[in-house]
Amino acid sequence: GGVVGLGFLCKTGLALTPLGVAATLWGLSRLRFCPGPRLGTVVAMVATAAVVAAPWSVYSAWKWPELHDLESRVTRAHLFEDPTVDVGPWRRPVDALLNEVNHTSLQPLPNVLPLLAFCWLLVRAVRKRELETVGLALWIGATWLVLSLGTVKVPAIAWGAVPAVLAALAIAGSDAWRHPTLAALLLAALGTPWALEHLPTLARAREALPPSFGQTRTLPGLAEGLVLAFFAAAFTATLWRLLRRPLWMSWGLGFVASVVLAWHLAITLPVEKARHQAEHVEELYVSHSREVGLALAKATPKRSVIFAALDADPPLSFETLSLIFWSGRMTYRQAPDLAVAHERGYHPYLVSPVAEPYAPVPGVPLQAALRAYD
Repeated sequence: GGVVGLGFLCKTGLALTPLGVAATLWGLSRLRFCPGPRLGTVVAMVATAAVVAAPWSVYSAWKWPELHDLESRVTRAHLFEDPTVDVGPWRRPVDALLNEVNHTSLQPLPNVLPLLAFCWLLVRAVRKRELETVGLALWIGATWLVLSLGTVKVPAIAWGAVPAVLAALAIAGSDAWRHPTLAALLLAALGTPWALEHLPTLARAREALPPSFGQTRTLPGLAEGLVLAFFAAAFTATLWRLLRRPLWMSWGLGFVASVVLAWHLAITLPVEKARHQAEHVEELYVSHSREVGLALAKATPKRSVIFAALDADPPLSFETLSLIFWSGRMTYRQAPDLAVAHERGYHPYLVSPVAEPYAPVPGVPLQAALRAYD
């Protein structure tokens, strides 16, 4: 269990994001675009990452070369299409991150809101060239770009950019006091759910999109929010200039936008997250393999391999991984390959939810959802 847990802790590529941001900031500082870290700091970050990650990678490649090769190909297949490996159910179109994934991470905030905050972050980064602003823009942009171009878009991976998105929203709310057009953009984005209900003609904006933007064409919210924000910004900018840029307009719109945004970030978002977690907390503890896995851990030799005949998983769970955890035995979700198991010195077992024509493994409780067979 400890070895498996250590492997899970070391398998993610999220740690590459801060390395890329730091290296890019150093390059931009050399171009005199903005302040950046020293070269020694970047080298130290890379060296630290190598010290943490390399031992496990080297050990796993030496100890389990075939499994290491398979998992390496699975990891790469999350970004590049590879029909030879199974990367799970999260194959999504290029625009899924701006729709489904961000909605999962930031609901009930409208999908268009983080996109507009990121766009403003880019504008501010070019204008003021502050280290923090440029760094946040790189953080969000690199995460969103790489995941959007990748084959698989798992919501958990996009969580790496959520702190930067929240910081971008806070910066946009603060700057709205000085930029009435930005305030109008934020208010239009926050008002998108209302517009979806009362202005159904906005849905026509989705019909003009190319088929490659599959989720934006079919899921309401993002396209309508962008259209609403465009017209709100254009109207506000025109009116502000016609009125010769009155201070009361900047302060008034900025106050309303910042208060509404602060309410959503401080009240609506955490309340919804707490409600959603309380509603689904029991699902996090569902495991159909606990009883059979514990029985296998006691009744089988160490050099055992499990083949799982499972068609579906409970919500928010991967039963194959759970079975590895409970049993301490490697598990494959495939038909039993007895020849390969015996050739490599492993005793094969089958886990199935139905009766199978093999000897049952002793110790599995009668109420267990799955049965184990020798």
